[in-house]
Amino acid sequence: MTTVEKLFHIFVNHADEWVSGETIASELHISRAAVWKAINKLTEAGFMIESQRGLGYRYIPNEKMTSTEIQHLLGVPMAIRVFDSLDSTNRYAKLALIDETLNAPLVVISNIQTHGVGHLGRSFFSPSQTGLYLSIALPLTFQDTVKPHLLTISTAVAVAKSIRTLFGVDLQYQWLNNLYLNQQKVGGILTEGIMTLESQTFSGLVVGIGLNLTPPHTTQPQP
Repeated sequence: MTTVEKLFHIFVNHADEWVSGETIASELHISRAAVWKAINKLTEAGFMIESQRGLGYRYIPNEKMTSTEIQHLLGVPMAIRVFDSLDSTNRYAKLALIDETLNAPLVVISNIQTHGVGHLGRSFFSPSQTGLYLSIALPLTFQDTVKPHLLTISTAVAVAKSIRTLFGVDLQYQWLNNLYLNQQKVGGILTEGIMTLESQTFSGLVVGIGLNLTPPHTTQPQP
């Protein structure tokens, strides 16, 4: 773990609290000058860090997502990869299942999808800072029994329950994988499988979740 990553862990554990430069330097075993350089790197990367003489530094969470913060809020260990931009979180998750040896679920999140994909190959508009775009890569063994359509339904129900808990809003379902609010589509679920040709069984599944949380700042491109 780099000095910048260690520093960010300290800030996440003390979000919205003042932490002195002396405390940070002592905990990381670096100089005050090195602390200042690491903080500059974080601010250049888009993180909001305030400084005040006599108090030190304070990290203010904003829209920028990180795996460190998500894991901190979850309170349980989980493999999470967060990107500023991907062509498709589902595509990345599928490649991870094919190219990597995953023995546990992997969550892939991106602030932007340049080529987000929906049901039947339709484009899923995924602009910056207006939605949640994530995919879960699920490695399987030959002993696992899978029913992808039930996974799609259960994921949609889980998402709707989470939205109700967080925002007090009830979503409606359409065609198993679409989520609607006031007759407007606000999200979708896309389940895809990785098949082993020899055994004709699934070696992995990818569950993609796309949610439009706020109105987009840009106009959706026309097909």
